[in-house]
Amino acid sequence: MGTRVKFYSEKHKIIVGISARAGNRIVWRFLNPIGDIQKDVIHKNHLVHDSNYLSIGLMKNPYHRVIGSYWWASSHDPMFKGKNISFKQFLDSIETMNLDNCNFHWGWQDDHLKYDYNFKIEDGWDNIIKVIKEKRNIDLEPIKESGMSERYNPNCKVYDTPRDDLQHEGSFPSYDSYYDDDGIIKERVTKLYKPDIDMYNSII
Repeated sequence: MGTRVKFYSEKHKIIVGISARAGNRIVWRFLNPIGDIQKDVIHKNHLVHDSNYLSIGLMKNPYHRVIGSYWWASSHDPMFKGKNISFKQFLDSIETMNLDNCNFHWGWQDDHLKYDYNFKIEDGWDNIIKVIKEKRNIDLEPIKESGMSERYNPNCKVYDTPRDDLQHEGSFPSYDSYYDDDGIIKERVTKLYKPDIDMYNSII
């Protein structure tokens, strides 16, 4: 099944689930002032359903996350590293996989666990801060998302361009530029990540 990184506090009975390539380093920094935050991938799943714990699930826009997955895979995973693949070629490969049971850097975000609260990363920190304050009386502050790369609008078909030709003076192509005008690339991503997209769209 899909896997999320779990950040949890045994003292304050809080657990937060977020997928790889969805901003977990930033979430770690956001939660760190709580004081006893620990990290786990699979061994603490049961705490999500523990009534003593406040459980929060965080999701990133699946159309954006898969782009982060592409960059991570082409830099770190032996299957893709050093091959200078395009985004389109990355999709060709993962279309042959079961995304409910594969490398969690590009697998589904949906981990089939029922969190007390679900939020979209793109909506910011306010609702998360409010829930943690109301349920645990802990004050947290919004965190500036430093480390986010600058993005530019390239003059090429990004989805068909080899990885090494995309980075420009430390910045990366805008999210929208990975999707072709006729919608074929987006349709492929929609089909691949339908469970995630349905769940993401259900979060109000």
